[in-house]
Amino acid sequence: MTIHSNDELSWLTKLERIQCLYRVRQRLMKNRTALINQIRGLGLEYGITMPESAHKGERCLPEHLKNAENELTVLSRQLFQELLFELKDLQQSLKELDKRFDHLNAQHEDVCRLLTLLDIGPLGASALMIALGDSQEFKNGRHFASYLGLVPKKHSSGGKTQRLDISKQGNAYLRRILIHGTCSVVYQLSRRPD
Repeated sequence: MTIHSNDELSWLTKLERIQCLYRVRQRLMKNRTALINQIRGLGLEYGITMPESAHKGERCLPEHLKNAENELTVLSRQLFQELLFELKDLQQSLKELDKRFDHLNAQHEDVCRLLTLLDIGPLGASALMIALGDSQEFKNGRHFASYLGLVPKKHSSGGKTQRLDISKQGNAYLRRILIHGTCSVVYQLSRRPD
């Protein structure tokens, strides 16, 4: 059994809380995606097309429900209304969860330092802290990148070395968050008039 100091216990407790929030958030995101897909699929059965985005779908669906000229029956309108309420509840739960993330992130100075980086947001910063732990396990940045699965695979035969795509081994959730953050930064930079 490992004995920890009070500081370490406090840090581990915060880490466990953040991990718990991540698991709940992942489930909510999965449920929201499933609900949006169901709404879109049912809408297509009635000739109604809706955008893939949760926010756009949330704005678009009430307009379709008010439209008396579409093929929706009274029962289907009621069902879509219930699905819309469920979607709004999920959105609200996600917003509240994100506020909790912000509160926990503000208590950890390393997370605050990570937030100063351009492509790392609140989720990425706390996920990095969870993955890094005390960061003593990694000799350098390349070892950490390898742990995440961001380092290209190598194949060598006959003295020739080939670099392949990234290995995609390791923490898939953290890798996804970091890649989304990087893509977001690239997109924002491409829209800037320089």
